[in-house]
Amino acid sequence: LINTRLGTIYWRSPAYNRSRMVIYVMIALILGSIFLPETWAPDSYSETQMTSLLSTTFISFIITGVLAINSVLPVMLMIRDNFYRQRQSGMVDDVSFSMALGVAEKWFIVVSCFLFCVVFLPCAGLGLEFGRAISFSGIFCFNTAIYSYAGQAFMCLVPGMPQAQILASIFIGLNNFFSGLIVRPQYLTGFFAIPFWITPGHYVYEGLVVSLFYNLTTPVIATQGSRFYHELGCMDDEPCVGTVWAYVDSFFGGRFQRSHLYYDVLTLGFILTMCRVVTYLALKHFNFTAS
Repeated sequence: LINTRLGTIYWRSPAYNRSRMVIYVMIALILGSIFLPETWAPDSYSETQMTSLLSTTFISFIITGVLAINSVLPVMLMIRDNFYRQRQSGMVDDVSFSMALGVAEKWFIVVSCFLFCVVFLPCAGLGLEFGRAISFSGIFCFNTAIYSYAGQAFMCLVPGMPQAQILASIFIGLNNFFSGLIVRPQYLTGFFAIPFWITPGHYVYEGLVVSLFYNLTTPVIATQGSRFYHELGCMDDEPCVGTVWAYVDSFFGGRFQRSHLYYDVLTLGFILTMCRVVTYLALKHFNFTAS
């Protein structure tokens, strides 16, 4: 009954879920259309094109994650305050309500991510093999779910919207900076290695990258004098060609590996579970009605 009620509330919030689906498709079209002139298995890539592909992959999960967490906050505030009133009257308990929150949200997450991937991957010329597309889509869904459920947890931990937005901004900032693109993993050493290893975006980005590019042998033409050029052992003034995966491996300093994918999935699953546990504990022990 609670699942049905929350599902109805979500479906009757078009500004949250239905518009989110439309925006996901629009973002996929915009990002994917950048590569439309060069789509459908080009004969080779330049280093600039490869960097653009890696950057677009990064932007795809960051921008949709930001949309997810920012749009869930006002809806969760309304649902949370309704829960406080219903719990006070004895109509609902903490456990069933927390479970219903996860169930009501998940279908919208899956549909939104499916729509994004079904548009983005063909437009960008990526993940056209079934296994790669499934792996990419699964990691992408994990990312959207973590952002959405983290937003729920933040809203339950603090009295109101301003405080929740601060927590969301910190979460977004960590994912932006420590996922592995703005500062690559090989340069995140010492103290800065700590946020890299605890940030969900690290595991999302690694999972997306290896899902798409692992063992791809499409030629990449190295730019003379670049790091990739020298790692290939090329001499000056001679044509130098590597592969897509060799370029990706060089770009991330060997830190992103296919063998890590299973650990990425397990870590993301753990983070997602922790978001749900924190939401349950916050609903159980806090009551911000008076706020």
